[in-house]
Amino acid sequence: MFQPSALNAWAQLAEQQGDTTHAHQLYRQALECNPHHLASLQALGCLEAAARNYEQAELLFKAATSVKPSHGPSWVAWALMEVRRGRRRRAAHLFKEGSVSAEGHVPLLSAWARFEVSCVMIVVVVIFPPACLRIIHTTRTHTPHTHTLIHQYHTPIPTSTTHTHTNTTPQYHRPKLATPAKQ
Repeated sequence: MFQPSALNAWAQLAEQQGDTTHAHQLYRQALECNPHHLASLQALGCLEAAARNYEQAELLFKAATSVKPSHGPSWVAWALMEVRRGRRRRAAHLFKEGSVSAEGHVPLLSAWARFEVSCVMIVVVVIFPPACLRIIHTTRTHTPHTHTLIHQYHTPIPTSTTHTHTNTTPQYHRPKLATPAKQ
């Protein structure tokens, strides 16, 4: 019988080569050898999530975080699966719970921060565009899609050449919506 770590390594190799069926079998064999093997629980959870078997993936992530609550990679993988499913509140809850259980786990904190920034960017662009353009402008180099969203909702106001203004930030306004005709 092989060690779970060896089976996990072979499964990862099979997955990298695109053979997800064989990878799935190898992860299962690793878990038969040791049902608490964290790397196999997490990796199989990710494989199930990629195949959109979300219920099975959730069970695997739950098992991994129950075996070792401080296992940050399992919290990250579980939360990111929820983000992909569009369940942002659930993802936020998992990031919070994971940050308490896996205190100081930098990749988890980093993933949570990126998640929160993406939530703020959605709110800023859709709900409060004029007030937050300066913030978006400074983060545009890290999130290229923001520039597109800004121009989708705003158009620059032309400035007069005779007007002297010390603020170099471009001025934007919301496009006017058509009003219903009076009867």
